[in-house]
Amino acid sequence: MTIPPLDPTYPLCASTVPAEGLPSSADAATPLLIALVKQSLNLVRSSQAWKKGKQFGKEDQKEGGKVQALYCPSDMEGRLKKCGWHARLSKHNPVEGGLSFTDLYDGLGTEDHTLNEKGYISDILESLQVGVVIPGRAEVWRNSYNLPSLTANRDFVELVVTLPLPPSPEPFSPAHEEVILKALSTKPLQLPQDPGSPSQGRRSFLVVSLPVAHPSAPERPEEFVRAKYASVEAVWEGAHHAEGQEPDIEWLMAVQSDSSGKIPLVFQEMAMPGKIAHDVPLFYEWARKQKAKHGRVGHDEARNVVEGQGAGTSAAPAAATVEGEGAAPVGPA
Repeated sequence: MTIPPLDPTYPLCASTVPAEGLPSSADAATPLLIALVKQSLNLVRSSQAWKKGKQFGKEDQKEGGKVQALYCPSDMEGRLKKCGWHARLSKHNPVEGGLSFTDLYDGLGTEDHTLNEKGYISDILESLQVGVVIPGRAEVWRNSYNLPSLTANRDFVELVVTLPLPPSPEPFSPAHEEVILKALSTKPLQLPQDPGSPSQGRRSFLVVSLPVAHPSAPERPEEFVRAKYASVEAVWEGAHHAEGQEPDIEWLMAVQSDSSGKIPLVFQEMAMPGKIAHDVPLFYEWARKQKAKHGRVGHDEARNVVEGQGAGTSAAPAAATVEGEGAAPVGPA
């Protein structure tokens, strides 16, 4: 039971990719996307063999249903040797839960992924977009969090990649991966706008977060401890469903986190399963309210865009800022 091999340039782990390692434009982003897709799909497949932990949640699908915790130890060296991969897996019935696959995609899989988080977890102080690699698909965000009084506040600078994937008979399988990589290798790069139609196959999408450095987001040691995490969210339609109904939806989230600072890593590791599992009912409560209020799932605030922001690490800061309630970090405690 080990994590699949890491890409040498863009390793999917809680280790910061230097600013100069980020692509300078969307045209140069293909190696980044291919590396993250390969590692993410390998991780999704390998998670089937991870150790099962505690089961969280309630049977009620309207509250997100049962959530299974999973764990795989790290095989890295140094500090990250102590930072394992934690995952949660949940299955959702669209009728009983009140949310369709499209609703989950709108809430989790679009360019508003980071802004939507503020709606269902309460510790965020600010989400600031500091750079763009591919508009709407690969963006750099600095998220700042207010943590309990005995814990120093944390911030994270993350490249967030949101990818709707081509429909497939077997989402995240090696055959599906081959189709995805072929599409990513086309010139010029053309990414799908949405996960397609259920008539084309089982739909799926992927969200990958990778810790990066960025010149527009230097560390602020007087206010925040700079922490790091790498995560993969994979959402797909199940294989079986009643005639005339949408299939169940499966949602996997896996994360490796380094809270940094003075928090002993053993405490972080103990807290991780419950912390990430709790996000499922919080998301479902928020998303169902959004759907009832607006007819769709999504954040209430408009995206503020700074004119002149371009791709890559030279982008001007603050393309979008959200203050107030928001998302708790998936790693630090």
